[in-house]
Amino acid sequence: MPKTIPIQDLQEGMILNNPVVNKFGQVLLREGTELKTSHNKVLHLWGISFLTIETPNETHLAVIDENIIAKSLELIQCRMKWEPRNVHEADLYELIKKAVSNQIISGEMQ
Repeated sequence: MPKTIPIQDLQEGMILNNPVVNKFGQVLLREGTELKTSHNKVLHLWGISFLTIETPNETHLAVIDENIIAKSLELIQCRMKWEPRNVHEADLYELIKKAVSNQIISGEMQ
């Protein structure tokens, strides 16, 4: 389960569960970044107060079945007539794909 922490609690080796974005929507640190204590000062300068990190049991996530990924893409494309045009939009698309895949796995979406 993801955990939100204040940046003061940041410890070396923690893994970001979500990307860190500024108020303009720019990605400052990508999801999956392994944090270092030096990030604390930079995050403070950027005005970031909290981070969402992976808890230890999340660092070894199971691979999502190809059929679930295909179903996720099908559902996304039925609802959105949009293709990512840059790296930031591609990151957003990947987050959407993960969210839909997780909803399929949990039975919330079919």
